[in-house]
Amino acid sequence: MQTLFRFTPHNTAYKDEVITHLRLWFSKPDAFNDPLDSRLDYRQVYYKQEIEDFWHGFLQSKPDHPQTIDEILQRWASNASFVEQQNKVFNQFRTQIGVCCFSASPCNILMWSHYANNHKGIVYEFKPDLFMDSTTSSFKGHPLKVDYAEDNEYDLLSYTLTGKPKQDQFVTEQLTKAKDWEYEQEFRFIDLNGNGNKSFRKESLKTIVFGAKTSTDEIARIQNLCSQQGLDHLAFQQAIFKSGKFELELIDL
Repeated sequence: MQTLFRFTPHNTAYKDEVITHLRLWFSKPDAFNDPLDSRLDYRQVYYKQEIEDFWHGFLQSKPDHPQTIDEILQRWASNASFVEQQNKVFNQFRTQIGVCCFSASPCNILMWSHYANNHKGIVYEFKPDLFMDSTTSSFKGHPLKVDYAEDNEYDLLSYTLTGKPKQDQFVTEQLTKAKDWEYEQEFRFIDLNGNGNKSFRKESLKTIVFGAKTSTDEIARIQNLCSQQGLDHLAFQQAIFKSGKFELELIDL
């Protein structure tokens, strides 16, 4: 993977922020258009010993927790109470996750139609190191490939994991999608502890690709804006429809 492509509709009040502020938006998973995206199913039945082992491990990882193991088990030892409590905890944790989505290809007609304002938007080409300066314990700063489930099936996840395995499971949720979405050839950056805007490395932005239906006035405006912002290293391309084919190709501007 040499580069990644970020599809944008480029039709909102914040449309120029990639250029003017050098930042990209990390969405909350519940904002995705696919209702099953990042919402894998969890096991709903656990043995008593599994639940008790989980709470013992939980207290070992949090020695300052105010409740004793007996107090915890009195409230959350049954399968029903444990699952209900974990549902709340996991749903709360998901609200802080941020995901930024890219594609491996700039020439997919459906991607332009769905994510780039019906071919009037913009695609930004980045080197994969665009977030390396932002690496933290919850954000590794490198792209992760989305897995498209064979036969649209996956193994149920578990509420009894703790620590890093639990974090890894949250990442798995963000990286597993239905086979129907395979055409997107998607890669994601995932921050388990932050959504909203995140700055990227200026040098990692390589090319701006205009849609086949982007107006000449808008193309000229964006090129001038890039010059004003000191982005003289950028290349500019435009997607065009191939004659006699249901395909796109890129031409240099």
